[in-house]
Amino acid sequence: MQTTIEVKEAPNGSCSLLAVTTRDRPGLLVDIVSVLKDINVNVVSAEIDTMGDEAKDEFFVTYHGEPLNPPMVQLVTNSLQYYLSLAEVE
Repeated sequence: MQTTIEVKEAPNGSCSLLAVTTRDRPGLLVDIVSVLKDINVNVVSAEIDTMGDEAKDEFFVTYHGEPLNPPMVQLVTNSLQYYLSLAEVE
């Protein structure tokens, strides 16, 4: 299963919606939130869904109280893609 990461502005415009689809595993949620915390992205709320071995997680996130700007979108995407690909190798 290939990991997909998508970031777009949330419907209310006050934050960004981060959607992550990847293989489910123990500790996945903690790992994603840790990566976001390390780059100073705040998780406002989350909706977590798993179907079999697939996790579909949506996070409403901000950076300094605002929706993510394009450089932060790139940083979040790259950081999560890198970290989640490391877990797939293990």
